[in-house]
Amino acid sequence: MSFRRFLFDKIPLLLSLLFLFALSSVFLLLYRVPTVLLLFLLLLWAVFFAVLLYVGYRREARKIRFMEQTIDRLGSKYLILELLPKPESMLEEAYFRLLRESCKAMTEEVGRQRAISRSYKEYMEEWVHEIKTPITAVDLICRGHPGAETERVSQELFQIRHLVEQVLYYARSEQVEKDYFIKPMLLGDAVSSALLSCRSILLDAHIALCVSDLQERVNSDEKWVVFILRQILMNAVQYRASDDPRIRIYSEAKPQYVRLIVEDNGIGIAKEDLPRVFDKGFTGRNRSYQTSTGLGLYLCRRLCGRLGLGIRLESVPGQGTKVLLDFPLTKL
Repeated sequence: MSFRRFLFDKIPLLLSLLFLFALSSVFLLLYRVPTVLLLFLLLLWAVFFAVLLYVGYRREARKIRFMEQTIDRLGSKYLILELLPKPESMLEEAYFRLLRESCKAMTEEVGRQRAISRSYKEYMEEWVHEIKTPITAVDLICRGHPGAETERVSQELFQIRHLVEQVLYYARSEQVEKDYFIKPMLLGDAVSSALLSCRSILLDAHIALCVSDLQERVNSDEKWVVFILRQILMNAVQYRASDDPRIRIYSEAKPQYVRLIVEDNGIGIAKEDLPRVFDKGFTGRNRSYQTSTGLGLYLCRRLCGRLGLGIRLESVPGQGTKVLLDFPLTKL
């Protein structure tokens, strides 16, 4: 708070003091008080009230600075009322009481919304698990009755299963720490699991795979890493090259991390789109002809952030895309 603003707030008081000085001067002049004495008295009063104003300004500025520093240090801003000094004036007490009531109402509303969100999340997780049963049943029926039509149904079932799984992981991505277990794992095992789950769509797309011997051992949750790799592979399939599509998976050992690279020769990503590929719902300009939710890479970045992994993309339009996953070399 500036001193000018403080004086502006005190305009009624300053005007009252000026009026009091003028009235006192007239009264003293009527009693023939010497002019020198009158000026001395007025100067004394002016200095006295100026000191009072300055002390008041310093006091209010100190309180405001304390409140600003306190709220800056707080992680939960709504707890500020618990740390503020006791109100001293009647107006401060009224503001304090109103803020307390407001915070109480807000906390109750937040609790209610969290309960609704938690209930919805639990319902979605149950629904996803329940819907997997009929999907698996239809898939088994298709496998028992091979043919062109059932092959098309199987392909669509794979897409349905992929989207359903995406919903489940999206619902869990808020609290990954409650659903993962960090332990040593081989990169090759995670890559094999991801490729195995995507084998049908990779075969249907006639994609040539080149997978290096991935023997590096890293610390992470294999289930979540497999899901991330599946999203990357699905993107590579969806945006593959029209002729001779290929996916290459290999690793690089760095001093502080192991880098897993998934490289394709697909249509690539425009340079202006690269900074936004991890944004929720973003599909890019040169990919608008494809059906896409824009959630795959968003979930990858979100889950990588929760797991402490690094992820970034390198791409050249018309030449392909590289997805780089960095696993820090940490000890458990």
